[in-house]
Amino acid sequence: MADSSVLGLIAGQGAFPLTVARSARDRGQRLACVALKELAAPEIESLVDDVSWIHPGQAAAGVAFLREAGVCEAVMAGKVPKVVLYGDTEALRFDGQAEQVIGGLRDRRDDTILLAIADFLEKSGIRLLPQWSLAPELLCGPGPLGAHAPS
Repeated sequence: MADSSVLGLIAGQGAFPLTVARSARDRGQRLACVALKELAAPEIESLVDDVSWIHPGQAAAGVAFLREAGVCEAVMAGKVPKVVLYGDTEALRFDGQAEQVIGGLRDRRDDTILLAIADFLEKSGIRLLPQWSLAPELLCGPGPLGAHAPS
């Protein structure tokens, strides 16, 4: 049975996944994290309730972990460089689902890749949320951002 109080985090490279996880944890949000091997920071483990380390090409294992944790909604945070995505496919360990998603792309633009991943997750029963949804305090508030308001 899905527990809608558990959100998914798909963690890539950089500090941003840590910031998102820390923010969600500080608000009491339970997180199940798919951490991408060789990309996500090991510190992510201390900021989430459950974690599964997978290779970027192991789409089926990532979705299975999230579904088992009761995740219906997830956020992707952090970078997955294209050189990694289109590099050594042996190291990525592409499963059939990942090959289908990546192999079916009409081009390699960022938005094309992200839309394909979002569509794959949606078809797997996991709705992809905007990144800011787990860390709304990172957004600027209304009004001028500097000392001078625009004319």
